[in-house]
Amino acid sequence: MKIILLILIIISIYNFSLSSPINKISTTATTTTTSSSSTLNKRYILMQGYNFVDNECKRDIVNTVYIVDGGCYFGNVYSSREDGKIVYDMYEGNYCNSSIVMSLVMESNVCDSNSSQSYPTVYSVVDSIDLPNNGFIVYTSKEEESNPNHDCGNKEDIINLVLIPLNICINDDPTYSFIQTCNSTNYLVTKYYGPSCEGGPIGYATGEITCEIDQPNEYSSQYSCL
Repeated sequence: MKIILLILIIISIYNFSLSSPINKISTTATTTTTSSSSTLNKRYILMQGYNFVDNECKRDIVNTVYIVDGGCYFGNVYSSREDGKIVYDMYEGNYCNSSIVMSLVMESNVCDSNSSQSYPTVYSVVDSIDLPNNGFIVYTSKEEESNPNHDCGNKEDIINLVLIPLNICINDDPTYSFIQTCNSTNYLVTKYYGPSCEGGPIGYATGEITCEIDQPNEYSSQYSCL
């Protein structure tokens, strides 16, 4: 399911070298989606996720996602409406040019425990990307035909950005929880049984802080550790 894919991409993805902390990414450039021929201002749908057990969104934010307003990302489109609400459309294919198989309308700036994500989420529309001083981050950009070397795109070309805080217990379902850590070369996800990261670990996922190119779908993604 594409929603689960959005979450799994966190644990698998960009050659963006961070020599100093990033605090804000802002751009007025335009881009074009495959589902529409109109150009888009670079506004973002911001999704701030909370632990599964925090259905009032009052504790720590454990997952932050920025996605270009109206942009196509693996068959998923989030777009803002004039009335302030946010629409989520899931398409049959990855390119957002086929039938819509699911559509949801979300209120802005309220805790939505039945959102398109697997955890309670607050949605809003913003003009820039603000990052903390630390965290595990995945940038995803659209690969351009003019990029023959298939290098990872730069931050001005971001379609989707995911930020996971470090060294805190995260649970996006009632069965499992995990703790994210990283350094300049690798990331590590330590998984636990139950929602509170207690007891001994039951598994690990690790990988390099590197760039990955998804040529069939024309995306490039890079992991970074702030």
